[in-house]
Amino acid sequence: MEQYYVEGLKTALLSDNPHDIYCYSDLDTVQSYTNIGAFADMYELMGTYGGLSREDIMPNVLEAYETGDKLYFMSDTFYVQSVYRAEWRFISAKIHKF
Repeated sequence: MEQYYVEGLKTALLSDNPHDIYCYSDLDTVQSYTNIGAFADMYELMGTYGGLSREDIMPNVLEAYETGDKLYFMSDTFYVQSVYRAEWRFISAKIHKF
């Protein structure tokens, strides 16, 4: 099934009228197309067309997806994991060092 989507991406990129935006989760495939110049630098597009800017996105998220000083792709979603510590539970269990 994965090959079906890879072939669809190839066909779309090679067509006379490729899509402007692709949502694709296989980073190996996306990186291979980035390496051959199939995708535009999103930073350049942000500067040219406006709308979305670097300030709208968390800097560490942008840095995670950068290739050199360019941004060719990024995830359409991400989540932040956090831990909440209820200190009273540790105290009641007589755990004082954490």
